[in-house]
Amino acid sequence: MADEQALGPRRGVAPAGLALAVSFAVLLYGASSYSVSHPTRPDPHRDLSILLGLFALIFALAASRKDRPGVARWLAGSALLLAMGGLWLQFGNFLANYSTYPVLPLAVAGVLVTGIAWWRGQRVVAAGMTLFHLVWLGPGFLSPRNHLPLTARSADLYAELMYEDSVWRLELHGPPGRNLGNLVNLADIKLGGTIGPLIALDPAYAGPWRYELPLDTARLSSRLRAPPWARSWSLRLEVPVWPANPAVSLEVPVDPFPGKGSPQIYSRRNSEMGLTVSDVRYAPTRTLDPQERCLALTLTTEGLPDSGFRAGEIRIADQDGLVLEWGATYSKGSPTGEEQGIEIDPVPKGLRGLRIDIFSAEQIRESRVVLDFPSVTTMR
Repeated sequence: MADEQALGPRRGVAPAGLALAVSFAVLLYGASSYSVSHPTRPDPHRDLSILLGLFALIFALAASRKDRPGVARWLAGSALLLAMGGLWLQFGNFLANYSTYPVLPLAVAGVLVTGIAWWRGQRVVAAGMTLFHLVWLGPGFLSPRNHLPLTARSADLYAELMYEDSVWRLELHGPPGRNLGNLVNLADIKLGGTIGPLIALDPAYAGPWRYELPLDTARLSSRLRAPPWARSWSLRLEVPVWPANPAVSLEVPVDPFPGKGSPQIYSRRNSEMGLTVSDVRYAPTRTLDPQERCLALTLTTEGLPDSGFRAGEIRIADQDGLVLEWGATYSKGSPTGEEQGIEIDPVPKGLRGLRIDIFSAEQIRESRVVLDFPSVTTMR
């Protein structure tokens, strides 16, 4: 009896310390194997991380006892926080990178764990988890401060946001009298949003664009999804403005007579980037049905090894500077750049030449204009 009383202050320290070590190891494994993947695709590392995280969470709760000394409760509480952090790391993939938003089951599970933690004597941990839930979900239940339609302005651009038939509709306006397509990259505009600091809505490309008269106005639509439980959220429209000076620019003549092609190769490069155009020809489009006549070419870039296919890095205009619509039929990467098959459709009348510009990722990043729509709702 005396020996048991002498060991009393250290009772539970070993299980709590072991729980802390297990939770820390599981958190490290989850962080090292973390990958952004589609929730419905098999991912053994993610699945194993979730199973190990659940085991670490149960172990930490089991090691938590009201009658244990302060050191044991502190170790068990730390293990509990690490286990929850490891699970959040994996489920955060669902929340931030795919619009399934399994908020309700995760919130119920979190409330259940919070209650068990309080019952097991982890009062500080339970209070911290309650605060986390308020920060995580609370902003979605706040009353909206703004109702649609809503207008946002930045520099020479302004946009009006509307919501019709489960689709976001925007109308973007540029400086009066200027062609909007020559000012901004209409093919790379994104609509995204957040609900508080911890829930991100999937950014969705805004399109298709429909030009309106005057030319300084364009309309777009986006199927950006928001969770049905939220009363309000904040949206952000990212508009890439064409930089004033491209990294590399190349002029390519075009034969005005349909049916003729050019075997000539055109190339231009600077100290960091290169641009080559070849096989310029008229051909039936491969991206539309029924097929129409388009202008096809092969475009090879160098110095953009991590670019992949990004419409934001390439601008194609006619001899008068009017930016043209184009699409890629294929893209082949290499250690130094990539090769793309380009189709320009529709082909403007009187086309005599092309000006092809490429921009660095830094130029594109610095030229983006952000239009914010804070605390909006689709509710009537």
